[in-house]
Amino acid sequence: MNSKLLVTMLFLAAANHLYALSISTYNIRNFDYDSRSKTSTNKSKLAEILENLESDLVAVQEITKPKKFKEFINHFLPAYGVALSRCGGANSQSLGFIYNKNQLRLDGFYEDDRTNAYQGMSNKGCPTQGSRPLAVAKFTNLSAKSGLRDFTAIAVHLKAGPSPKSVGKRKKQLLIIREIIDEIREFEDVNIAIMGDFNTTSFNKGGIGLSNFEDFAINSGLNNITYQDVKCSNYYFPNYGSPIVKSSLLDHILISDEMSEYFEYIKSSSTLFCRNLSCSDMDKEKVDVLFDQVSDHCPIISHLK
Repeated sequence: MNSKLLVTMLFLAAANHLYALSISTYNIRNFDYDSRSKTSTNKSKLAEILENLESDLVAVQEITKPKKFKEFINHFLPAYGVALSRCGGANSQSLGFIYNKNQLRLDGFYEDDRTNAYQGMSNKGCPTQGSRPLAVAKFTNLSAKSGLRDFTAIAVHLKAGPSPKSVGKRKKQLLIIREIIDEIREFEDVNIAIMGDFNTTSFNKGGIGLSNFEDFAINSGLNNITYQDVKCSNYYFPNYGSPIVKSSLLDHILISDEMSEYFEYIKSSSTLFCRNLSCSDMDKEKVDVLFDQVSDHCPIISHLK
């Protein structure tokens, strides 16, 4: 074997074991076709993004074609398993997880539709209106370097939009999630990771999204482990017709106080164009092609050691 290749392989093997656990969240815009922009997901680019994350667990949102997403993961990332919600709210946007089967074992999965708050059902038994459910997964950490053996992961995708009505609905959803976390902590597990697109509009501008979300985290006994390091997680058009896109922080990773005790070091970061542009407002033409071809969000990742 080429000596340079051997050194590279050993370095990558060591890098994969630097952390006890790596967890991420990624809103993959309407996989695998976004009808608004009339753009198909660039699957080879997406596979490259997910592979380069080297994350043990990734919460994913906006999977409008769950069957195709599972086929995509099986083809491009066979070392990963997939667990997705059956329902996805009014826009059929399923959510859930991909996970490294060498690091994590999936012991259970279910969806909780209390965040939907709409009772009308389709023929398939899913609400025809309203927001997405929560996706809840039980994992065993197979390496358990930190001593953390079992934990519960919750993927979220809350109501979008800056209107007072949307802000009010998100606040209600956060109160519901707090109740669900209390239930899980009392009857099932105290080690909880909750991650996803909380749609905290104006969070990084100090708006009401910040105060509502901070209250939720404190009152739920959760640590927002991405707050200090991640300044933005997506780009959007504030004015349609304008070439300028602006950054926002919509995605977060939080872990329970009990789970935090297993780790001495936590480092979080944004990725892709969010990192490369330093979250500055930018002419759309200067934003990476991934903005169009994969998602307007960037994955965020937390390394726990």
